[in-house]
Amino acid sequence: QKDQQKQQSARRHYQEQSSRGGVVIQEIEDFDETKPD
Repeated sequence: QKDQQKQQSARRHYQEQSSRGGVVIQEIEDFDETKPD
Protein backbone atom coordinates (compact mmCIF):
# COMPACT_ATOMS: atom_id res chain seq x y z
CA GLN A 1 0.00 0.00 0.00
CA LYS A 2 2.89 2.34 0.73
CA ASP A 3 4.20 1.81 -2.79
CA GLN A 4 0.84 2.80 -4.23
CA GLN A 5 0.82 6.04 -2.30
CA LYS A 6 4.29 6.83 -3.61
CA GLN A 7 3.13 6.27 -7.18
CA GLN A 8 0.12 8.54 -6.68
CA SER A 9 2.41 11.27 -5.41
CA ALA A 10 4.62 10.91 -8.48
CA ARG A 11 1.59 11.10 -10.79
CA ARG A 12 0.38 14.26 -9.04
CA HIS A 13 3.80 15.79 -9.56
CA TYR A 14 3.67 14.80 -13.22
CA GLN A 15 0.30 16.47 -13.68
CA GLU A 16 1.39 19.61 -11.83
CA GLN A 17 4.55 19.90 -13.94
CA SER A 18 2.53 19.27 -17.09
CA SER A 19 0.59 22.45 -16.35
CA ARG A 20 3.84 24.38 -15.87
CA GLY A 21 6.32 23.21 -18.47
CA GLY A 22 6.91 19.80 -19.97
CA VAL A 23 10.49 18.85 -19.25
CA VAL A 24 10.29 17.59 -15.70
CA ILE A 25 7.41 15.41 -16.81
CA GLN A 26 9.74 13.23 -18.84
CA GLU A 27 12.03 12.90 -15.84
CA ILE A 28 9.18 11.77 -13.61
CA GLU A 29 7.83 9.43 -16.29
CA ASP A 30 11.27 7.91 -16.63
CA PHE A 31 11.37 7.37 -12.88
CA ASP A 32 8.02 5.58 -13.04
CA GLU A 33 9.29 3.31 -15.82
CA THR A 34 12.43 2.58 -13.85
CA LYS A 35 10.27 1.20 -11.03
CA PRO A 36 7.84 -1.23 -12.72
CA ASP A 37 5.14 -3.02 -10.80
